[in-house]
Amino acid sequence: MGRPDAGQYTGITARILAHGGVINLGDQTYPTGELDQEIYKKIGDNYAFIMAREAWALKSRRVPCIALFGDAQTMRRDPSCLGAAKMLSEKHWHFDMIDKFLLDRLLDYQAVILPNAGPLDAATQDALRGFVRNGGALLATGNTSLNPESGDFDLAGLFGVHRSGESPYSIGYLETGPRISQESVYHRCPLLPGFTRSGCLKILKCSQDTGIR
Repeated sequence: MGRPDAGQYTGITARILAHGGVINLGDQTYPTGELDQEIYKKIGDNYAFIMAREAWALKSRRVPCIALFGDAQTMRRDPSCLGAAKMLSEKHWHFDMIDKFLLDRLLDYQAVILPNAGPLDAATQDALRGFVRNGGALLATGNTSLNPESGDFDLAGLFGVHRSGESPYSIGYLETGPRISQESVYHRCPLLPGFTRSGCLKILKCSQDTGIR
């Protein structure tokens, strides 16, 4: 970490406290055994910052809001999952990472996001169907629940669309409706299609009630 200034210490400590973590600060002496008094003053000030907030940090519990489907390994290898986490963090929306081993917690959340989650096992599919039946909101992108044998989504009935292939074009455009545009940073911009870095999937409606743009 080098020699962080007081603001960096405080910022990192605040994030750890907010996520229910435990802070353990230390330092290494110089080869002569001498201690750096400046560093230890910063450490002392940081622990004073913690003590002033300790009453709110002890026995705290999470308040479930949004569940992001994935794990630490997925975050490292899949830019979609990392991008979704970054988006939620930048919007200051509280979220938890969950995976197929935490499906019993789904009903605690208001919404579940599956960013290009790929094929899903039967237990995960059933849990997601139950989540939506109970009023939960589901956002799935790309190849989520794509069955490599059938070429269609296993959750097509839940999504309201079937996969019929991929766009032959290397780029895509995302058109935002008035509601999204008015609630976003683009509220002063004309309603123009947004450019995406990858192509799009071809989909077909499951029923006439499905809205597709």
